[in-house]
Amino acid sequence: MLILTRRCAESLIIGDGEITVTVLGVK
Repeated sequence: MLILTRRCAESLIIGDGEITVTVLGVK
């Protein structure tokens, strides 16, 4: 369970980073 939670957390962090980069690129 802990491993799955960590993987999900990493995925969310990576996803947020991609969104941030995309937003900056659009601006």
